[in-house]
Amino acid sequence: MMKTQTFNKFLQLLLIGGLLTSAFFSCTKDNEPDGPGENPENPGDITVNATIEDVINMYESNKESDDDFFQITEEMTFVGTVISSDETGNVYKYITVQDEKGHGIQVKLNASDLYTSFPQGRKVAIKTEDMYIGNYGGLVQLGGLYNDALGSLEEDMISSHVFLVEGEAAMPTPTTLDLDNLPENISALYNTMVTVTGVQFAQEGVTYADQENNATNLDLVNKNNLSIILRTSKYSSFADDVVPSKSGSITAILTAFNSDLQLTLVSTEDVKFNDDRFEIEINLDGEGTLESPYSIADVKKLGTGEGVWVKGYIVGSIDGASIESGFIPGATDKSSFSNLVLADVANITDGTLGIPVQLSSGTDVRDALNLNDNPENAQKEVWIFGNIEDYFRVPGLKETTKFSWDGESEEEVPEPDPDHDGIGEDITSSELTNTSVDFSTFTVNSFTGWSADGGKAFINAYGKGKTEAWMISKEKFTLEGTSLNNPRLVILEELNYFSKFDDVQVLVSSDYDGMGDPTTATWTVLTSENDRSQFGEQTLNYTFTGSQYVAFKYSAENGTSDGSSYWSVSTVKVDEKYEEELPPEVTPGENILLNGDFENWTDDKPDYWTIESETGLETTIVQNGDNALKVTATTGTRKIKNSAAVKPNTSYKLTVWYHVLTSKDNANTSFRMWSSIKNGSGETVDTIQEYFNDETKDQWIQYEHSFETGADAETFLFEVRTYKEGTVIYDNIELKEVI
Repeated sequence: MMKTQTFNKFLQLLLIGGLLTSAFFSCTKDNEPDGPGENPENPGDITVNATIEDVINMYESNKESDDDFFQITEEMTFVGTVISSDETGNVYKYITVQDEKGHGIQVKLNASDLYTSFPQGRKVAIKTEDMYIGNYGGLVQLGGLYNDALGSLEEDMISSHVFLVEGEAAMPTPTTLDLDNLPENISALYNTMVTVTGVQFAQEGVTYADQENNATNLDLVNKNNLSIILRTSKYSSFADDVVPSKSGSITAILTAFNSDLQLTLVSTEDVKFNDDRFEIEINLDGEGTLESPYSIADVKKLGTGEGVWVKGYIVGSIDGASIESGFIPGATDKSSFSNLVLADVANITDGTLGIPVQLSSGTDVRDALNLNDNPENAQKEVWIFGNIEDYFRVPGLKETTKFSWDGESEEEVPEPDPDHDGIGEDITSSELTNTSVDFSTFTVNSFTGWSADGGKAFINAYGKGKTEAWMISKEKFTLEGTSLNNPRLVILEELNYFSKFDDVQVLVSSDYDGMGDPTTATWTVLTSENDRSQFGEQTLNYTFTGSQYVAFKYSAENGTSDGSSYWSVSTVKVDEKYEEELPPEVTPGENILLNGDFENWTDDKPDYWTIESETGLETTIVQNGDNALKVTATTGTRKIKNSAAVKPNTSYKLTVWYHVLTSKDNANTSFRMWSSIKNGSGETVDTIQEYFNDETKDQWIQYEHSFETGADAETFLFEVRTYKEGTVIYDNIELKEVI
């Protein structure tokens, strides 16, 4: 039960004296300008009846999803100390408040120079009624409403909710943190002042923040290589200062983003690095061999490693974007086929105590270990061989190829024989899009070959094995003697999970006989006139002379993610040179996924979108406007895609409206977000992968996800997958920068 006491009574106890009500708030001095929160009209009417913990618990009890936000209707007012300051520019348009019980919260205020109105160390009263509450990356925040999302409290409303309390500035005593012994309930310290001891900057000679990104993350490490992030804005007054090279302690505000601990520095005076720099000491339980495998703790300490054995208990799997939010304990009908979680003990309910393990598609490791097919594996001890890499944003095990049940002998995994060799099935023009020529296929001792569905030919050796596969036109193409002004061989292709361009070649030959083995002919590799992207759908222009057969040669060194790519070809034709239309500029706060409302269509396709078969215009059931997009997956998976340029170190909110018509019998397995963030090289640096609720049918449902891009983010690749037996309508898909 929340305790209730009048504001007057509370402050009397704080100030230890019988003060008049009018003295409980800072009055405007003759030489001071009026500031937000000063001189409320009826200060005696304010009642302090809550703590910060009460407010956070109220949010956790009432939210409908992890990303939910709502307006507070209860009368909840608390008092705390301002522990932040925007004077150095490292904090922007918010204050962080910590109360006497040691809990903290961030209050978003749409005003600058807040340190002049709410100085660091001064107490404030926060009247939360009618404010909005939500969370960003797992961090609960108070604020206002902006563009139908949690934003900052507008400046003219600050004086109605934030009140400066009379008294001297006094900072709370920071909580001391040792990275080797962090408290289990570390989240209780979010938005409070802490002192982290025994650390140094992982990199020497760097500045607190570079000017290429809005903010920079630097790792602080201890002797055992455990780390915490110091996040600094490029607008801070100390951004260009070189970080100290010695070691010591740092006092800052503790925050987190998706469970990654972060520190916000108020002043460099709080960095007390006076001790000599130390050597990193990593004490490990094992050596990474089958006889002496790494433990779960070893994997977390190392962070990286190739070709190692790891021992643990199979405790569950992950269905979602993170091990924290998507962990499924034990074996259920929702257990993942593609991953599992290993832990040091057999029975846990907190996935973060373990590590995620990737089970590659088509491998014997997946077939033998996944919990969906093998529920008896739950709580079994197992030794697994693979590479230590980031997986689900934490150190995990990927590229797994071997396992053992006893730690003495490897389970026998027979080497499969290639099942594709020689002439394959033809791919007709009717199976492609805007193509009038048929194609033959040919493989050389391969584990997969070309096939067609959904208006395109495609191939992917991931999870299969070494492959050399050809798709060759049955007729010759020529660019000469046409009525076109700028004739080109125009090809519409899509690349994903890229390995290298030598693995996805477009070639021409004049001496191929039009049938049989293409390896006996002479082929010339073509180079596209426009830049060929490493991911996504793209239209390419090629030139050549004479009459030529056109071939698409796919190669894969192996079935791993590093040795294989996904490649599809939808259109092959001679046409006018393709000129890409530049999308209109989008200002912050607007939807950067163009045509997200599906109002604009050309040739039965929504502008700026990539769609597949059984996908088309819907005009009867719409969420808003005149049009929507209907996807029916009768025979396989159907994908819709779009992309947009994003800024590094920037907050975004993704919204999708969907209307379920039919779904699979297994709940919440029919529709899945499969989006990713790419860097300039086309590499995936983050993912959003989680299933939609499909149990509620015949009504519009809103999906929301907020995230922050990393320092090297350049492109957001939006993708939603509709699986077999699912029918759904999508509308008003938005990606907006949070301002």
